[in-house]
Amino acid sequence: MIIAAFDQAVRRIGWAWGEPGSVPVRGLQELPDYGDNTQRLGRYVREWAKNFLKGIGAERAYVENIFVRKHGFNMPVFMKQARVLLTLEDAAELAGLDADLGFWIVDISDWRREEYAGSRPTKGQGSESEAWKSMALAECLRRNWLVEDHNIAEACLIWDYGCKHADKIYKVRAGVTKRRQQSAADEARRAAQ
Repeated sequence: MIIAAFDQAVRRIGWAWGEPGSVPVRGLQELPDYGDNTQRLGRYVREWAKNFLKGIGAERAYVENIFVRKHGFNMPVFMKQARVLLTLEDAAELAGLDADLGFWIVDISDWRREEYAGSRPTKGQGSESEAWKSMALAECLRRNWLVEDHNIAEACLIWDYGCKHADKIYKVRAGVTKRRQQSAADEARRAAQ
């Protein structure tokens, strides 16, 4: 089964795809700047994503949900994010992905909890957003997936989350690694006390 994943933003889309248990093929799609014209942005994303999903033979696609900030909310940026997210869903339908099982919008807290084995950035250590980005790059490096862009790194982790969601055998096998990772983190915390 080919799983695709997207870390969507208004300027670029990180993407990853592959079969559960493989090393994900990954990359970044830059998006043109159409200013506030979300219709043109949607048209571009729809064509690119439809061709991308068809080209790789995707059977399922996972995308991160929009994170609405409590402070510093920006309506024009939110509208662009919403357009990209919903257009990815339209593209999945146009690419022939199953209407019931082919497209999943994943909450950021769900995939992060799964992929970071419960770890979180240290509070009070600067920008929490930047800390999450660094954690994504570090997690991919831990898995020997050399990634230089945080959008790609997050797409890889969303992809892995999607693989676990779609393939229960893969999820059980990955659970062993997760428990080892949690035990190592617990031991490090005990040693630091």
